[in-house]
Parts: sequence; structure tokens; C-alpha cells
Amino acid sequence: MAIRLHGHPLSGATRRVLVCLAEKGLDYEFVLVDLATGQQKKEPFISINFFTSIYVVPGFEDGDMKLIESRAITRYMAHAYADKGTPLIFENPKKMGIIGVWLEVETQRFHVAGQKLSFEILIKPMKGMTTDDAVVKQFQAQLAGVLDVYEARLST
Repeated sequence: MAIRLHGHPLSGATRRVLVCLAEKGLDYEFVLVDLATGQQKKEPFISINFFTSIYVVPGFEDGDMKLIESRAITRYMAHAYADKGTPLIFENPKKMGIIGVWLEVETQRFHVAGQKLSFEILIKPMKGMTTDDAVVKQFQAQLAGVLDVYEARLST
């Protein structure tokens, strides 16, 4: 069986896995999970991902391996396909330590602000809800601060 990614294109977590698949140059089948119609709460999806709420994509299959949680999936791909595409793991513990820091920064800083912005700017209007401009400004400022740190570190 080939790699299958079950997800939705508006899901940031699904997009995170898509980026890793592209970085590794892996062939895969994308299986759309229509969250609006509740496909995430039905078979065949729940045989992959047993958390049946709206925030459960992606699901991942690689042969008999079934995984959930986008960051776990990307770590799996980094190791299982270490010889493919962009190198994402290194023998050097210092390099891996630095990578570990930036993985945590993405999880704790970038993702938090980005997810809130996505919800306010994209999801709320799709659901007929009103975007809260104060929340948008708050998280734009927070994200700008994170991106300033990224820029400063990447420039050196």
C-alpha cells in the first residue's frame, strides 16, 4: 500500500504534513475528509483516527502503519524516509538540538498565533461568524514578533 494522507486542505495540520511530503519528495494519495459533512466521525476515517471531533485531521497511512497528529507524522517521515529528499535528521547532536528548539518554537509560538489568525480570518467568515478585529490585531502582533525572531536568527 502506498502512502495515504487523509485530511482537509484548510487544515493547518494537514498542510504541515503536505509540506513534509513535498520536502521528502514522496508519492502519496490525498484522501479528502469532508469535515462539513462529518466524514471524520465515520469509517473509514475513524479506523485511522479514533478522536472523532472536528479537529482530528490528518490521518496517515504508510503500509500497515497508521498515525495521527501532524508533528508525529512528520517525525516518522523524517526517520522512515531519511534517505529521500531534504535531510531532516542529523547524527550531530548539536544540529538536532537546534532543530529541536525550532520545532518547539513552531509548536509553542508560531502555531498558536497562526491558528488563532486562521480561525478569525478564514474559518469564522466561512461559518457566518464575525471576525473579531481586536483578536486579529493581537495575534498579528504576536506572529510578527515570532517572525522577527525567525528573521534575525536565519540572517545569521
